[in-house]
Amino acid sequence: MLNLLCRYAARFAFIFLISGCSLDFEDFTAPGESDSGLDMIPDGEVADLGGDQGPIVMIDMAVDSGVDDEDGDGVPDGDDNCPSESNPDQLDLDDDGLGDVCDDDADGDAVADENDNCPMVANPDQLDLNGDAEGDACDGDVDGDDISNEDEETNGTDPYNPDSDYDGVPDGPSGNPDTLADLCPLAIDPFNLDRDNDGIGDVCDDDDDGDGIKDWWDECHLGDNVEPDDPAVGAARCQQDYDQDGVQNVDDPCPYRPGLPQTPEVQPCETNVDVFTYARDTRDLFVLRLNQQDNLSRLIAATAGGLVVGSQPPSIEGIHSGLDDYSIRTLHASQDDWFILTDSGLSIYDPNTVRVFNVHRRDLPSGSDSQLTAVVGGADTIWVASDQGLNVLRDGAWSLLGEETLPSTYVADLHWDSLDRVWAITPNGIVRFVGGQLDLTLDALPMEVGSLVAASESPNADMWIFGDQGAFIIGVDDTITTVLPDLIGTGAAQNGAETYVANPSGLIRVDESLRAYPASRDPLLDSQVTTVASDPSLNIESDRFWAGTSKGTFNFGGLFSTYDANQTTACVRFTDRVNEVDGLWIGTDSGLLRQSESGAIEALDGSLLPGYDANTGTSPRVNFVVRVQGQIWVGTSHGVGRYELNGEPAGALQGVFDEPVDVLSLEKNGEEIWLGTANHGLWRRNDLGQWQPPYTTANAADFLVSNQITGLATRGDILWISTPSGISKFDLTGGVFLDPVLLRGGRLLTNDITGVSAGGSFLFFESSEGVAVQSGQDDWFHLRRDRDSIPDEAGTNRVLATTYDGEHLWVLLGKSARQPTGSLLRRSPDPNQNAPDSMALFPLSDIGLPAVGDSTTAQMSAKTTRGGEIRIGFCGDAERPGGASILGARELLLGNLSDRFNQQTRYALKGRGVDSALMMGPNGEPMLVGREDQESIATELAPFDAMALANRWPVDILMPNSFNQPPTDCGLTPDETTLWCLFGTEGFAKRENDGQAAVQWQAIDANTIGLLSNADLRKIAVLGPSSWWMATNKGIFRYQGGGFLDYNVVRTGGELPSDDVRTILVHEGKVYAGTALGIGILDLGENSWTTLGRSELGRHYSVRSLALSVDQTLWIGSDQGLLKYSLADGGPGIAFSTAQNLPDLRINDIVLPASGRVVVATPGGLAHSDGLGDFEHVGFAQGLPGRSARQLFLDGAQHVWILSDYGVGRLNVQ
Repeated sequence: MLNLLCRYAARFAFIFLISGCSLDFEDFTAPGESDSGLDMIPDGEVADLGGDQGPIVMIDMAVDSGVDDEDGDGVPDGDDNCPSESNPDQLDLDDDGLGDVCDDDADGDAVADENDNCPMVANPDQLDLNGDAEGDACDGDVDGDDISNEDEETNGTDPYNPDSDYDGVPDGPSGNPDTLADLCPLAIDPFNLDRDNDGIGDVCDDDDDGDGIKDWWDECHLGDNVEPDDPAVGAARCQQDYDQDGVQNVDDPCPYRPGLPQTPEVQPCETNVDVFTYARDTRDLFVLRLNQQDNLSRLIAATAGGLVVGSQPPSIEGIHSGLDDYSIRTLHASQDDWFILTDSGLSIYDPNTVRVFNVHRRDLPSGSDSQLTAVVGGADTIWVASDQGLNVLRDGAWSLLGEETLPSTYVADLHWDSLDRVWAITPNGIVRFVGGQLDLTLDALPMEVGSLVAASESPNADMWIFGDQGAFIIGVDDTITTVLPDLIGTGAAQNGAETYVANPSGLIRVDESLRAYPASRDPLLDSQVTTVASDPSLNIESDRFWAGTSKGTFNFGGLFSTYDANQTTACVRFTDRVNEVDGLWIGTDSGLLRQSESGAIEALDGSLLPGYDANTGTSPRVNFVVRVQGQIWVGTSHGVGRYELNGEPAGALQGVFDEPVDVLSLEKNGEEIWLGTANHGLWRRNDLGQWQPPYTTANAADFLVSNQITGLATRGDILWISTPSGISKFDLTGGVFLDPVLLRGGRLLTNDITGVSAGGSFLFFESSEGVAVQSGQDDWFHLRRDRDSIPDEAGTNRVLATTYDGEHLWVLLGKSARQPTGSLLRRSPDPNQNAPDSMALFPLSDIGLPAVGDSTTAQMSAKTTRGGEIRIGFCGDAERPGGASILGARELLLGNLSDRFNQQTRYALKGRGVDSALMMGPNGEPMLVGREDQESIATELAPFDAMALANRWPVDILMPNSFNQPPTDCGLTPDETTLWCLFGTEGFAKRENDGQAAVQWQAIDANTIGLLSNADLRKIAVLGPSSWWMATNKGIFRYQGGGFLDYNVVRTGGELPSDDVRTILVHEGKVYAGTALGIGILDLGENSWTTLGRSELGRHYSVRSLALSVDQTLWIGSDQGLLKYSLADGGPGIAFSTAQNLPDLRINDIVLPASGRVVVATPGGLAHSDGLGDFEHVGFAQGLPGRSARQLFLDGAQHVWILSDYGVGRLNVQ
């Protein structure tokens, strides 16, 4: 044992001297090493050596071990990282070879420990958000709200923001014991109200008055518990002052949204912020029937910019109305409550009292990370679908239905049907609930439909179920009645016999026989179709619809569906039906086509048609089909063929022609049949079924003016016959020809009549000189441009075809210089009704119809009964191929809902805020740029009062087509004649305001200029038509007279602190460049630089924005607050932070109105001050369309425009 102790003692620099112990210094080992396995004796303990080893004598002296260890820490000096200071642990945080106890920068962040606010945590930026001298990197409460970072992470609040929801109420006491922490730190309420004193703020309490009734079902949700012993007293008070803020309801501008009783002049729904939001981008539509008997309804649209309500004119409900978000995903509405899903969660809106109740996504059982997909609600239940299951509020409590009830936890859609049943659609199946109880499970799905995505209900209570590959219909008996393969949609709407299905590529018409037509988009703009709804606002016969798209909400009667040349041929001679419910029959130059039950186009067997070429298998040209006595008669280039109604060939018509005859038309008059031919005159079968010899120019004297018959029409007892040589007439009663109508009689403008149609009491004769109209009184009129009966913008009088739908006359016009693809006119059939509002001209390219060429011919037909239908066959060529087009209505596009806003309502912006930026426009007004779908867009805005005075709405500005992305910044010359714009990495362009209607851009690709290759062009300061400066990620550039000069860190010898330049301004011969590492100031007169770096700016060196006042005060917006820096006096400047009520430290932008105030944009909203004291916050709660303020623009009237999350606000800062 003694030997072990001796070996143990040899490990230390001072030892026990033990009687009987002889020391051999070869037994000394390095610190921490032991070949004996003996553990060290803890301090203050005495080893029990056992046995009689003699007395132990302590010697207070160092023993020369032969190893240098100056600090006596057991580590030889040669290995010691602090040889003069004891540190047996040898800790070296920054691995620089110096131990922490002797390293004056232990964390290696280039900040000496004595000045380092986190000496043991590397933080070269020395950020200290709450100013407590403890750096953020090592501070357990970074934002200083008295809530630890760890607790904030758990609570969901922001550990780097003392006011996570930016409502002006701090998350915690923030060092002030008298401060009441935010009762709802993630829900905005600048008043921090708690009506029932339960410790839960009203904005996150679903029972504000604590009476056990959910707020949205409580008729007095703020007043019942005022008199707990007598709720009737509380209810009476509610009728006088509902929100209990001391202002009687009759005088309260916000009677259902409480403010503070001590400051009744501050009302939460009042704001002086004018708001423009992205309310064109429509996600869902709901038509609420207000009165079933009178068929009154209200349109509600869920958009990226709020809830758009009504249509005459519409209004926008959003944050200013109490919703916790402008971005609306979907909704379900009843008479009493509207249930709205936003990006934040669920909002319940009472349209009768304008009360709003918000339930955040984190407060639903599905959790804060869930994706909410659909909502329905009623008198006592709410259902919210998510990707984590189905949230259900029933009996006052939320629950989550999952796999034990649902075919899948992902619930894609919900539908509350007309029988008060709730349908839940999951990818793998359907469940239905009645009275909250499971009623039906359907998971045996048709294979053709794929995964289920949506459901819609038809007026007859059938359910249309859509999958990602097709659709099917569930009848009222809960059986699948119809499967519709390849019909892909996100929802359907029915009005009368017509159904339209929303598909991203357009709207798909499904007729009453459930035949689907090609998807249509035009004229709904080039947009993504998201939803469709019926429009019952006029009457049950209206057959009108609403379509929600990424570019607006459109009202339409129908859209043209076109079977193009790939589905038909380049030349379609006609498109018609043999009865209203039968499929389409399409005649082409190479045979007959028929629409199948699914809507697809199929070729019919033409082997028995006259003119069929058996050698090549080619069918003849088909000119028409007409139903005659239970068969289909087909006019061909070689005679008349017949088909059975099911499409089976029945052979050629026998005993009529003894040679090939090109039969162009057929007209029935009772049992009589008339055939018009291309060169063999007019043929007649009498009412006894006997064919008569043909009428020709040879046997009809001068009455049949041509053997080429271009059209036949019957009115009364007269058969009208159009020809290239005039119009012939046949008296059906007398059996004789009447005098023809010719050019020389003055009733025609040309004898070349290409076709005829009848409608009402009128006949319409088509020609290259317009439409000759014959009335019942034998009066003649002409529809022409020079008679104001064809709009001048048609550019031509050439008429290809006409038809009458029972209400309107449709005129297909040829191409012209003004309408290079042709146009379609809808007007009154009465030639005396020529008011502009009675006519609508549609360019063919705008409504999805084939373009017409010089050689194009066409034929039109129409259904004149309920709803109407227009059918057009286009015969084109290889350059401009034709097709078959069908409109299932009498009307096309009726208007865009966004065009119905006025100065009393909030304007709807284009796009959804993607790549949006606010900058100078060509007329000196603020211009908003961004993307709408993949298209760059720009809109120059105007104040509401200016719009009202000048009737001026925001103006769309055409962007140069040379660039794919929208501008990053624009600047206008002082004389407002030239606008220069930067386009990110792509280049720049110039737009001159020369007063011309067609403004031309001059665009330059940045990659053609070596200095700008791969540069990010960020900000521009324009001095003149050929002089400007710009900030980039490669320094600053000066453009002068067509050439560039660059300034970067290398060229300036470091005077420009960084090439990462975020902002630039030019004033009185000096250029101020704000960079990531400070500010570079170039004096153009002296050609010298002044640099403001870390030593001058302190923590404000990372510059985001700059503004210069007239007194040479430079306002510097940084990542760490706002700095007021006097250029005349130099630093250190006056710093503003959250302690001065800035909502956030990051300053995105600064403007200085003439009033002397300073206005800044931050991620937490807008703030303004007199520059001396604290800032006043204008944020979400004060009407800003979003939580953040990203950019500012100061207009000529000193109004501040703010770009926010969901749009643009305008504030008058005095």
